[in-house]
Amino acid sequence: MKDNDSKFLIRNARKDDLSQLLELTKSFDTINLPYDEEAVLQLLEDSNAAFNDAERRSDGHTYLFVLEDVESKGNLVGTSLIMAKHGTLSAPHTFLRLQHEEHYAPTLKTYMKHQTLKLGFNYDGPTEVGGLVLEPAFRGHPQRLGMLLSMIRFMFMAIRPERFEPTVLAELLPHFREDGTSPLWDALGKRFTGLDYDVADKLSREDKEFTQRLFPKSAIYTTLLSEEVRETLGQVGPGSRGAERILRKLGFAPVRRLDPFDGGPHFEAKLEDLWSTRNTQNFPWRAAADLNALPTHGARAVLGQTQLDGPPRYFRALQADYVNLQGTIHVSEKDASLLRLDPNLPLSVFHYPKDDSRKRN
Repeated sequence: MKDNDSKFLIRNARKDDLSQLLELTKSFDTINLPYDEEAVLQLLEDSNAAFNDAERRSDGHTYLFVLEDVESKGNLVGTSLIMAKHGTLSAPHTFLRLQHEEHYAPTLKTYMKHQTLKLGFNYDGPTEVGGLVLEPAFRGHPQRLGMLLSMIRFMFMAIRPERFEPTVLAELLPHFREDGTSPLWDALGKRFTGLDYDVADKLSREDKEFTQRLFPKSAIYTTLLSEEVRETLGQVGPGSRGAERILRKLGFAPVRRLDPFDGGPHFEAKLEDLWSTRNTQNFPWRAAADLNALPTHGARAVLGQTQLDGPPRYFRALQADYVNLQGTIHVSEKDASLLRLDPNLPLSVFHYPKDDSRKRN
């Protein structure tokens, strides 16, 4: 089967996905999805609780999605997630705020404007997207599976916005040295905590309290930092530029905040203003034996169905062709079967924003 004809199903993660998720995390160990069996099991339990919770939202909810290679009979090749709320009274969102201070000495007629970093906290935080992992062998796939994993989070939030905060946060990876170390952590974090980056990174997955206690509360003048650090502050790393481009097309913009561990820049958007919120629609649907036999041209989009209001609770989606006939979406019988569509529930349809960079030679 050709790559363009292969089917990849995105669904909510289940507890029996544990072993495959651990294999995936080997290739990309992150704070949100670490290579740690206990942490991944806890994440699966949190996600299961999120999808099965009938309430509007909960501070502890994390929605974990997995990408399943249908042709390989269920092998998982990727993940992504949504943290419904990042920043609470018990676990505040910690960041470094980029600011400026102005100074003027009249006798010297000298004006100076200095950039500063100041530790900040958010006790009523936004929704955050993260945890995007794609098996290396599937990167660069013709079906743009990384894009699918990213976009599915925004599609899901568009379908059930009442479960999420009005503001959405995305933290992008910054520049790292070739050996994987962080220039900002070595310049600040290590000096104030005495911890190497890898140790601090692992500790922060459990509790960031040590950052709040040990980092200075006053402003830090970046003129005292090395040129290497100053040049990368607030800059998106080379591996995240594609993600930045897509985030901007969705409606995200950079804000003057950084991750206190590695200096990764923060991007934010209002949920109601996102492209995905404005371009995800629900339709009645029917299964068709042959889409080509229908009297209109078809299109391709991400098609999904969710049920969170009663058992069985689930979310499933895939990229597929469809035909819209007078407001009713017609999908192939095969795709309807893969999605296990409920005839009593609507079908959600989402088209990607245009990516003009793909037209370049």
